[in-house]
Amino acid sequence: MESLPNVQRSKPPVAPRRVSSDDLTVVIGGETYWPHAGEWVEFKGRPNVGLYVKLLDLATTSQDSLKELHKYIVAWNWTDDAGVPYANPPTLETLLEMPAEELKWLLTHAGSDAAAATKNGGTPSIVH
Repeated sequence: MESLPNVQRSKPPVAPRRVSSDDLTVVIGGETYWPHAGEWVEFKGRPNVGLYVKLLDLATTSQDSLKELHKYIVAWNWTDDAGVPYANPPTLETLLEMPAEELKWLLTHAGSDAAAATKNGGTPSIVH
């Protein structure tokens, strides 16, 4: 039986990935707004397949999906429409009260490829 080479085991980085919220827009009365320009969300660094399955089918978003999303947001600096900071990290109750456009943005970006979040040589950037 052939022996395996002596290989040092290593683990991938699991640091949270910070995603800028600058691309989140809402349209009200025909005007475009950027409610979270200059703000960010940090997601767990390695989303699993279960997260993709639960979150990316936005048509069937349920409270279970929001519970899953809640587990993947580790920090953020989002504020409400009055400029008051939300709890950090967000509570499930906060997510349940989010405007639909903002929740959709969070769901989409939570499941985004972690590698795409660090395409600038390890510096997190906006994930599309």
